[in-house]
Amino acid sequence: MKKAETRRTKMTKTLTAGQVSRAMRVGREALGVVRTTGALNQTTAGATRYTTYVLPALALLQDLAGAVARGEVTEAEAGEGVGALMFSAFRLWDVVLAGARAGTLRYMARNGEVLEFFGTRRAAAALRRIAA
Repeated sequence: MKKAETRRTKMTKTLTAGQVSRAMRVGREALGVVRTTGALNQTTAGATRYTTYVLPALALLQDLAGAVARGEVTEAEAGEGVGALMFSAFRLWDVVLAGARAGTLRYMARNGEVLEFFGTRRAAAALRRIAA
């Protein structure tokens, strides 16, 4: 098996809740709470495992929670942002898994301000920590 194939295999494996929480630096309890909301449904691989797509999904949720905490968006806007940005986060993740650099997500708040979220970069760093 070639080196690139080995790397891709490591990067596309399923992850345990412990791996995800350590790599993304969130508590396991927080991961469980988020999972109950349905926000991670597309990233599950069975009852106790996740695909690597959980990493950009969690990063997006962290970015939106930070925007709420800073007063840049309301909780309602953050909820809309999850729906509006999750597909884009997954598309950016496809690019990361293909070996390219992580990009930036942009979201226009109701006040017209464009917010930039760099969570995909954190997710890529988390994946490197897991693969190491």
